[in-house]
Amino acid sequence: GDDGPKTLVITHPLCLEHKTCEKIERDESERPPENVCRLRVLVEPATGALRMASLEKHTEWCDEGPRVHIADVLRVHEYAYIKKLQEGCARVEPGKVVSIDGDTTVSRESFEAAMHAAGSVCAAVDRVCGGCNRNAFCAIRPPGHHAGYRGLVECEEEKHGSVGF
Repeated sequence: GDDGPKTLVITHPLCLEHKTCEKIERDESERPPENVCRLRVLVEPATGALRMASLEKHTEWCDEGPRVHIADVLRVHEYAYIKKLQEGCARVEPGKVVSIDGDTTVSRESFEAAMHAAGSVCAAVDRVCGGCNRNAFCAIRPPGHHAGYRGLVECEEEKHGSVGF
């Protein structure tokens, strides 16, 4: 029934500020680069797909996902890597993006977006494991699937690795 725990949808406005490209101009044959529109289409208050009226009774929204505690970040990343990303993002001019490797671009807001994205995931796990929610969907950016302990991820499929978030 509809009386049980709902699906938690958790996000944070800073996740919309993690920019990875300048204005997108492409023809129909090109794949779009990873960009903020992928999140916007899900979470925009008036038009987001996850905000549909038919989902309302099944979802609980948290629009202010918490900032992760640094202790949780240091469980999976070296301090030097985190500090390098923090300082690198702080040096980006407002409104600009810079490449930190061949696979990853960041904006000035990317570090704080990442901290709220990670905090949102931690909060979602806590809520589901605590029985407060049936499951969770974290509508966040940057996604974090490229980052290893020191940043660099090397695997058979990706010979050059990735240093991305």
